[in-house]
Amino acid sequence: MHGNSGARYTIRVPKHMALDKIHSTNGSITVEGVAAPVILESTNGALHFTRVEGKMEGRTTNGSIELSSCVGDARMNSTNGKIEGDVERGMVDAKTSNGEIALKIAKAVGPVRATTSNGDIDLTLDEGHELRASTSNSAITVRLPAGSNFDLRARTSHSKVKSDFEVAGASSAAASGDEEHERKSMDGKVGAGGALMDLSTSNGSIRVVKR
Repeated sequence: MHGNSGARYTIRVPKHMALDKIHSTNGSITVEGVAAPVILESTNGALHFTRVEGKMEGRTTNGSIELSSCVGDARMNSTNGKIEGDVERGMVDAKTSNGEIALKIAKAVGPVRATTSNGDIDLTLDEGHELRASTSNSAITVRLPAGSNFDLRARTSHSKVKSDFEVAGASSAAASGDEEHERKSMDGKVGAGGALMDLSTSNGSIRVVKR
C-alpha cells in the first residue's frame, strides 16, 4: 500500500429531493443537477454547486466554493478560500475572510453582497442592482452593461476609484494630478439613477466598467 487516499462516495437522489446539511470533515462535496434546496458544509474541503435550481447555502472553513449554471438564492461563506462561478438568476450573498470573490450573475433578483478581508472582488451583473461589496486589502471591479442606471457610492483609502460611466453630481476627494473620473471617492447618479451600489476597500482600486 502506498498511502491512504480516503474514500469517495457517489450518491444518486431524486432531482427534487432537498439536501439538508450534507457535511464533510476532510473532503470536497459536489452536488449536480438538483432542483431543490441544498445546504453543504465542509471543514476542510471545497464545495461545488453545478446546475442546482433552488436555495443554496454553502459553508466551508478551509476550501473554495464554486457555482456553475445555478438558479436560486445563494448564501456562501468560506473562511479561507475563494468563491467563484456563475448564477443564472437569484440573490447572492458571498463572504470569505481570505480569498477572492469572482461571480457572474446573469439576472440578479434581490440584493447582491460580496465581502472579503483579503482578496479581489470581481462581479459581472446584468444591470444596476442593490449591491454592497467590500474588501480590506484588494481591488473591486464591477462590470455592467453600458445603459445601466444606478446610484454609486465608492470609497478607497489608498488608491483610486475609476468609472467608465458618467457619474452626475459626483463628489470626490481628489488627489493632485488625478485624471477625470478617477478619484479616491465617488458619489453620484449614473443614468437615471436607481439602486445603490456601495463599494469600499481600504487598500486597493475600485473600477466600474462598461461591458
